[in-house]
Amino acid sequence: DPDDLDTVLNMSEMLISLEEIQEAKDILETYLRVHPESSSVQDMLCKISASDAGGDTLRNHLSGPLVSVIVPTYNRPDMLEKAIASILAQTYTNFEIIVVNDCGRDVGELVQSLNRLNNITYVRHGSNRGLAAARNSGIKLARGKYIAYLDDDDIFYPDHLGTLVGCLEQNEYQV
Repeated sequence: DPDDLDTVLNMSEMLISLEEIQEAKDILETYLRVHPESSSVQDMLCKISASDAGGDTLRNHLSGPLVSVIVPTYNRPDMLEKAIASILAQTYTNFEIIVVNDCGRDVGELVQSLNRLNNITYVRHGSNRGLAAARNSGIKLARGKYIAYLDDDDIFYPDHLGTLVGCLEQNEYQV
């Protein structure tokens, strides 16, 4: 039944596994026209778009727009290390990381030890100015077409940036 969500998703996954990507997109887009509220179909279309934008090939070379990932931090070096590691493990590789220390414990050496690709900028506020000010400091330094935020106590899944860039580049979303 083409109106049954599970059938549409299963059929699309099967077509994708057979590399019939356009056919899968057509089925999903047809379903979405009738059921525009379906977030699972929107998610699958975004994943296909990320794949179209380079998906796995992005792991091997820099292509696509630069993404600036801003990471505000304050006195959580162990969590910060995990957050940065999750960014460095992205399948989409055209990103810069901007760590903004809001006058917490100095984590400059930690950041430098993770900066093997020379794509991490570290700045430290002279006084504690709060989360919004830390993010704004990161924005001022950002060079990317897109900006993503990651708090120091969180992580990205490996395909997070690729999915976001794929959706934004392959669709007519206004950001």
